[in-house]
This record gives sequence, C-alpha cells and structure tokens, in this order.
Amino acid sequence: MSLRIDISFPAVRIKSQLPQALIKRQDPQLKVQTEGPEIKIEQKKPLAEIGMGDLNALTDKVVIESQETYLKGLVRVAQEGDRLASELSKDTIATLAKEKVRAKPFEKEIVVDIAPKSRPAIFFHYETEVDFELGYVKVDFDLKPPQINFLSGRVDITYIKGSQLDRRG
Repeated sequence: MSLRIDISFPAVRIKSQLPQALIKRQDPQLKVQTEGPEIKIEQKKPLAEIGMGDLNALTDKVVIESQETYLKGLVRVAQEGDRLASELSKDTIATLAKEKVRAKPFEKEIVVDIAPKSRPAIFFHYETEVDFELGYVKVDFDLKPPQINFLSGRVDITYIKGSQLDRRG
C-alpha cells in the first residue's frame, strides 16, 4: 500500500506590454514681412527760397520768357528788313552791323540766395511685420492593462492498495 501526495503551488502569471508613446509635433512658424525702406525728400520750400521754386512754375516761366524773346527778335529782324528795303545804300548794312555790335547783350537779373533758410522735409518709411505661431508637442500614451492569470494550487492524494506497506518513504 502506498500513499502518494502531489502538491502544485498556486501561481500568478502576469503578462504586460510596455506603453507606446504616440508623439505628434508641429514646429514653430516665424513669418517676417518687410516693406521699405522708402525715403521721400520734400524740397519745394527750400528751392523756392533760392529762386528755383516749383519745377512746373519754373518751366512755365521759362516758356513765357522764351516766347517773349523770340517775338522781340522777330520784330527786330522785321524792322531791320524794312530799314534795308527803304534805304538801299552801301552804308546801311555796315550801319546795322555796328548797331548790333554796340547794342547791350541780353541781360536778366536773377536774385538768388546762397543757401535756403529752411531745411528740406525728409520722410522715412520702413515697416516690419512679424507673425509667430507657437509649435507644440503632444504626447499620448497607449496603455494596455496587464493580463493577470491566477493558477490555483492543488493537492492530489493517491492511495494505492497493495499487499505490503512500503516504508521506504
């Protein structure tokens, strides 16, 4: 006869997975826009002080004076032609030439200061626009719960009938 005892201890089996990190990111954005430089110099007032004035007014004045000079010269040439036609002598052409040489040259008085009293106005424009968008990093973890299995222990006792008692152990 024999008595057999089998023991299996209880066990816990834990199966786990490491969490996975899900990373999403966006870099920061920097946008720079510039305009300029733009420089504007306003010098009408200083030019007017030294007699140069507005360019349009100056050109209008020059046009009127040149038309007057042209008309005076045209009248003079016509008068000389009339004089030549009325006095056809040898001395008439020589006399006209002497008169032209002795005549005063064209004179015009111009009043000009050495330097203007006021300074030109200077306008400067420069513009910079900076747009900054923040970036971000978003981290999510995919957590999976561990799998836990519990194995219960047991004790099995077997009694084997026989004719003799085995004392060996």
